[in-house]
Amino acid sequence: MILNKLKSALCGLIAASMMSTATTLAEPIPIRGIVEGFYGTPWTQENRIDMFNFCKSHGLNAYIYAPKDDPYHRAKWREPYPADKLNELSKLIKSAKSNNVKFIFAVSPGLDLNYASAVDLEAMIQKLTAIYQLGVRDFAIFFDDIEAKDAMGQTAFLNLLEECFVNQHDDIAPLITVPTEYFYLDMINKDNLPKTYTKDFSDTLSDDMLVLYTGNGVVCPGISDEDLSNANKLYGRELGIWWNYPVNDYELVEGGEKYSKLDHHGWETAREALKYSCNILQSNEI
Repeated sequence: MILNKLKSALCGLIAASMMSTATTLAEPIPIRGIVEGFYGTPWTQENRIDMFNFCKSHGLNAYIYAPKDDPYHRAKWREPYPADKLNELSKLIKSAKSNNVKFIFAVSPGLDLNYASAVDLEAMIQKLTAIYQLGVRDFAIFFDDIEAKDAMGQTAFLNLLEECFVNQHDDIAPLITVPTEYFYLDMINKDNLPKTYTKDFSDTLSDDMLVLYTGNGVVCPGISDEDLSNANKLYGRELGIWWNYPVNDYELVEGGEKYSKLDHHGWETAREALKYSCNILQSNEI
């Protein structure tokens, strides 16, 4: 099937992530899995269930639901999922659980979110509550790929959401987020100092939240130990990695290579990485 070669690619990624030298042992990566966070036609129900089975077979324990072209995830984020879509999500959540895969539900509200609006905050709480009632206990809010860089507004909203939703339950994991400046070279200025947005976001975001970044670029050849260390120092916290491997909705160069390579990653980076992102390969590209 279409996913077979994608699975083969991911097998290589997983093996490298878990390798060590004869004299070096490492703790398992605590959250390791796949982000469905690409542009274009989302995966089908069958694709996702098949991927859960794959995750279980290869030691992956997490899946982030964040398809950009699911209108209720991004463009129409305020609107509740219709009953039939909630039913589909419920089945997915049960399938993930049966495969020991953590189902992480994400929303990307940044296109039109009013950060200071109590109405929008309540809309988000209602959105997440509906998914909470289906059994999900892990949530993410993404602010990637938007024009407005309002770090203070974003962190104020996230901190309120933590207070008014996460902290109202004793079984919800800390929020995961992606900032608008989500790759290292976009976080720093020409003097290698943090840009105003990144400094404000890192300084004012709750310490409990996990921030994901994609390396030096959106899609990069790899992330070295030094790269990750620099990003952690910039943010003043340990970041999670959303590694765009493999992807088919972004080209490294025009008409050129679309896939980043595993062998550029250092061992420490692989050990610390928390997230890997992949996009389904179309059959005519395999």
